Formats: sequence, structure tokens, C-alpha cells
Amino acid sequence: INDASLERNIPWIYGGCVGSHGPMLPIFPGESACLRCIIEAPPDPGMADTLTDILRANEYEVATAHSGDVAVRMVRRRAYDLVLMDIQMPGINGLQALTTMKAEGLARRVIMMTAHTRDDLVKEAETRSGFPVLPKPLDLKRVLDAATSATA
Repeated sequence: INDASLERNIPWIYGGCVGSHGPMLPIFPGESACLRCIIEAPPDPGMADTLTDILRANEYEVATAHSGDVAVRMVRRRAYDLVLMDIQMPGINGLQALTTMKAEGLARRVIMMTAHTRDDLVKEAETRSGFPVLPKPLDLKRVLDAATSATA
């Protein structure tokens, strides 16, 4: 939407709603910053829940954390066979959560995901996790293949 509106000089509003509230950002081509100028990639509203549903439909047991802090607390309480985590998360980011998990010996298998194209972040995530970073938008077959391979 962002790119098409800029090409055609059409204002639009980015909005994400979770529950009863969420962010809103009016975009006026030529007058305000475009969405890509403000954030590298917009968050996928509900993506964690959608991915959870898909993994459950493929017979995985799934627990969901919506922030890096919660993810670390969860793996401190229970051992998981696999952690799928975004590099960009609220609270501590995914790389910080991954570093904590690895330093404390909490998670052996962590696969990171990202919509960001910064090579330094992707390389750091791959080095720390030992797995390739899954790019967004997610290719669901690739996610399922990675989960199967990591837990085999």
C-alpha cells in the first residue's frame, strides 16, 4: 500500500489493531514521511497468532510470547524443543532474548525470523542461533520444514 500510494500520490492511513487499540499513522505523499522512512517493516498484526494456528494444525504444541521478555521468562520455566522468534520484538528484542537464552543454557534450538534486511542483524542472529534466519513474509512451507528439521 505504501509504495502504491507514493507512486499515485494518494494519502492513506497505516493502522494496526490488537484488541481495542493499536497504532495509527496518516501518510501524505510529498508532505509526511512514508511508512518505510519511519519503520523498516510494519509489524504483522496477528502474525504470531496465525503462525500458532498453523503450527497447531500441523500437530505442534505451541506456546506464544508477544515480547522478548516474556519469551525468556517462558523458557526459564519450561524446556522447549524449538523457539521461533522474531528479531524485532517489544521489550528486549529477539537478539537480546536469544543471547540471554543461550547464555543461560535455556534454548538449544532457536530459529529467528525478520522482515528487516539489515545484513548485520541477520548474520548476528544466524551466528547466535546456528540456524538460517527466516525472511518475512514467511513462506509457511519453509517454516514447517525448518521446524521439522530442527526438532528431528
